[in-house]
Amino acid sequence: MTADAVADLARAKLDAEMADRAKSEFLAHMSHELRTPLNAVIGFADMLRMQLHGPMPGRYLDSVETIAASGRHLLDLINDLLDLARIEAGAIELQTEPIDLGSIAHATARMLEPLAAGRGVGLRIEGRQGPGPGATAGQSSRC
Repeated sequence: MTADAVADLARAKLDAEMADRAKSEFLAHMSHELRTPLNAVIGFADMLRMQLHGPMPGRYLDSVETIAASGRHLLDLINDLLDLARIEAGAIELQTEPIDLGSIAHATARMLEPLAAGRGVGLRIEGRQGPGPGATAGQSSRC
């Protein structure tokens, strides 16, 4: 290998290490910036759901439950992204555990129904909700 090739490889390695550090810093910073207001949204939705400020019509309670569930789903996605960064860094050991795909599909459909209906699109999940044979797959767990 020539001296120029070795120098190019050293520069590429340094660039990759700098990019990896920048990605890690970005994820750490953004996770805080996203989680803080998201936890507030979830907290306010939970307060509304518990009707701490007085009774609320049922149709609003359904919307508040959807807001809270969507907020928790987004928080889980943010945590999953951070877990991926930790996995890449070798800081998390993966373990598998059963998950209920039917419940996940039904929960996702509940979140998407208003958007789909607003666009004139029908949305239907076939199959039962709840655990059943063949309804599980592996998922990583936090360590």
